[in-house]
Amino acid sequence: MSSPLTEIDPRLEPMPPGKEPNPFRLRCGKDGLRLMLHRLPVKDGRPVLLLHGASAASNTFLTPRADTGNGCQNLVDYLAGEGFEPWLLDWRSSKYIAQQILDSKAGQPSSPALFNFDGAATEDIGAALDVIGNVRGKNGIGAVGFCMGGAILSQALLKNVPNVSDRLSHVVIMSLGLFYTMSLYGRLKAESHLLERIVSGSSGPFFLDPRIPPAGAQNRNWPPSIRDLYRLSLWRHPYDEERMKSVTESDRGVLEMFNRLSFMLGEPYRESNLVPEIHNTTLVLDVEDSPHETLPLGVMVREESDTESEGELAHSFTGGDARQRMVLYRHKGRFGIGHKLLADGRPVGRVASAPVVKKPLLPDLFGAMAIQFLIHGAENLRAGQATDCNAIPPVPHINGTAGQYAGFDGLKRLTLIGGALNRLWHRDSIDRMAAWLARNPGIGSRTFVRHMLPEYGHQDLLWGRKSAKEVFPLIKAALE
Repeated sequence: MSSPLTEIDPRLEPMPPGKEPNPFRLRCGKDGLRLMLHRLPVKDGRPVLLLHGASAASNTFLTPRADTGNGCQNLVDYLAGEGFEPWLLDWRSSKYIAQQILDSKAGQPSSPALFNFDGAATEDIGAALDVIGNVRGKNGIGAVGFCMGGAILSQALLKNVPNVSDRLSHVVIMSLGLFYTMSLYGRLKAESHLLERIVSGSSGPFFLDPRIPPAGAQNRNWPPSIRDLYRLSLWRHPYDEERMKSVTESDRGVLEMFNRLSFMLGEPYRESNLVPEIHNTTLVLDVEDSPHETLPLGVMVREESDTESEGELAHSFTGGDARQRMVLYRHKGRFGIGHKLLADGRPVGRVASAPVVKKPLLPDLFGAMAIQFLIHGAENLRAGQATDCNAIPPVPHINGTAGQYAGFDGLKRLTLIGGALNRLWHRDSIDRMAAWLARNPGIGSRTFVRHMLPEYGHQDLLWGRKSAKEVFPLIKAALE
């Protein structure tokens, strides 16, 4: 039996046999919500639970993909190579869980109240750790929470949730913890209660989906009420009409989705840091008779006999068959087998086999998200910290008592990682978390470190060209 993640990486395995007919499905909480849990088996590997952000899924940690032939590592491969065993939980904000509901006969969840971060913190993480504990032992488990994954992980530790804080030893929180700070645009949307107004009508949608449907199809989860707000000149889109003109027509839909994500959540990454295959159609070339020299990224690679066949170099590395492999983007032309290639006018080999075209990855990395999650996030943003969902007046989770540090004090190591140029969650979200931890009168104040990376934003911490060299080693050190 397969799952959306095993189609991406067949090495992933399901949970041990249980009562569920689908071995990848994890029953969670009294309402029986079905999550997904996978692992990449590593002999004697220390287990690490990976928690993705909202509207995303665990394929966040499988990007860049091994099958794109780009020579880059994703976090799952990196951790496995360093002796850790990655476990990937698609918790209740996963786009896969949302799609499962959308594809059901009802098309709506049985209980909208399921979709808030409080339930995720108190139920989802513990359900996954129960399985990991049964397979790998109940103590000494590591965890990495990215974006809202970091937020629910922080909430679970703050609440000292049984079977969570007592099982975790090493924790990494990336971009967001207990404190919520956004850019001006994010704050403006939260203060104006836009989402609450949208769902106030009985016909309002339950999910929002930023993906662009195929020509002729409709996205019923991007309704007119959202579309009208999105088109207001008030909002700044990364790709305005003028900038979009410079984009290859086949990739414009991807960048329109990037615009929608930026409107819906906040600008999710620094585009200049990304591996190109997130936004671009890429062409993978196997090259023989190559001098195997290091080529500068961005250099223009052309056919010697047809200068109209060209593309910018995204990656260049030696493949498993000892051939040079080049990944091009913003490419055009044919690149026929046997044709000689030039880079900056110098010979760099011949095309050895038929080029492989890869579609941009972005449309598979984000999807439908329950509006109730966005509303709860807006409530937290207005309060500046995690709060009870739908509480009027707001009920902050942090009350200033020393006892709230108990779940953190049991950790051997806690590491905070943020990007100084984050335009989704402002760096203050991590800085305030660090300041709060520093006030801990217990041992926790001596077991945490903070890394604020000056050239990074948000999702590019995982999907950046240099993430495997500049970010992942920090995660490894945090888990050791």
